[in-house]
Amino acid sequence: MRKSKEAARWDAWYEKQETTAAPQEIPQELTRLPSPLQTMLDVGCGTGEMVRFWAGRQVHATGLDISKNAIRRAVKLTPPLLSPFCQWTAEDWKMTSLTDRGWNSAFDLVYSSMGPDMTNMDNLRKLTAASRRYVRLLVFKDGYNSVLQNISKTFCGNTTLSSAPNRTGQILALLNKDGYTPSVKDICFREIWAPSLEIWEQYIGTIFPSLAHSPKLKEYLLSLSEENLIPSETTAIYSMMTWTPHHRP
Repeated sequence: MRKSKEAARWDAWYEKQETTAAPQEIPQELTRLPSPLQTMLDVGCGTGEMVRFWAGRQVHATGLDISKNAIRRAVKLTPPLLSPFCQWTAEDWKMTSLTDRGWNSAFDLVYSSMGPDMTNMDNLRKLTAASRRYVRLLVFKDGYNSVLQNISKTFCGNTTLSSAPNRTGQILALLNKDGYTPSVKDICFREIWAPSLEIWEQYIGTIFPSLAHSPKLKEYLLSLSEENLIPSETTAIYSMMTWTPHHRP
């Protein structure tokens, strides 16, 4: 089967990522739920941080991502002691059949962050259909990155980056149509991040397309580079939405 443009784009992205990854600090609020879990599904799992988190608590965790390279990286980053609790699937969520996989009401928690487009009603309804107890969705709200902020100010004349579109409001409206009123809470991630110069060029080409091939930008990035790495401070704020499916047992 021919791979989609979206899958090819993410495969190319993960192909260029570093071969190792520092553990991501996961806010406690993100993992607090009213009762314990036995199973979970992460839709758009990337390199599998959340899957490994739950597997470390002896939850049988499944990670799905559109990128085969992301899943390969997730497997490599998974310690042998966690492997019995982890399952990995490289597949486009839009094409996933819950019935064929036996995933209808199959998971105590279905989770997604920065994964498939959940302003698409079919994608969103499938999240709920796969859960028997909880659905938790993170939607990017706002963020700050010291390097990107300086680039925006220096090369674009903006002191702040453009705000993200109000996807939270769109998703809440779709959920309301199906009779759901999820709890909503802001969650903040902070980390010191030092990817390579090549990774920065890839990021910047996505966020500032007009600067993708700028010699001045290249010179600026080189001035920040320390042994080909560029450190930065990142803060990201997400809207965390949580709801319980009507069809729960």
